[in-house]
Amino acid sequence: MIEWNPVEADQIKEIFNAYLRLDKTGRASLGRLQKELARLTIHNRRGKPFGRQSLSNILRNDFYVGTLHHGESVDVRGQHEPIISRVVFG
Repeated sequence: MIEWNPVEADQIKEIFNAYLRLDKTGRASLGRLQKELARLTIHNRRGKPFGRQSLSNILRNDFYVGTLHHGESVDVRGQHEPIISRVVFG
């Protein structure tokens, strides 16, 4: 069973929540999300602001909803607890 790092799991949740807040205002973009996270002092593992490509990768990574890809076409579910719901993930 894969265990989440609690600090990183909280950061991932906050990234998704910040994006959803921006989306509700019709102002969601990677640049705006990047600025919002900097304002909230949410940084990457190296203590630097998240880059746009990193944020794009996070927002598209279904690992956070409990999916683990094995090979090219097989999804294995149940190997780890999701930290983002499928509804939030979209």
